[in-house]
Amino acid sequence: MIGLPRILQTTADFEWADKLVAAGVIAPTDLLPHYQGLLAGRYQYVFDHALADSDPEPVATQTPPEWWIQPARVENDGTIPRQVLARTDNPSARAVALGLTWTVIAQRIAKLGAQ
Repeated sequence: MIGLPRILQTTADFEWADKLVAAGVIAPTDLLPHYQGLLAGRYQYVFDHALADSDPEPVATQTPPEWWIQPARVENDGTIPRQVLARTDNPSARAVALGLTWTVIAQRIAKLGAQ
């Protein structure tokens, strides 16, 4: 095989790709999107509480936001409920399944960005 596969399936694939970058066979910019993709799947949003019509919308202070307001939709009874969804770590994220920690992924991204 020449170069980096389009999809890295296992932890061994990521380690192999890191070795290819270290050896100068592939550019760090080729591997960087793979780690960024793992990091993108870190969070999920789950129901936290319902918002009344009179409740003000909270202001986001982080990126990605620690909460998200689900868009209003009309229910069968004519009401338009709004819900606040809270950001939580995704226990079924691909990185977790691979056995990689978020710290390790962030370190590898920083290392690839510096090369």
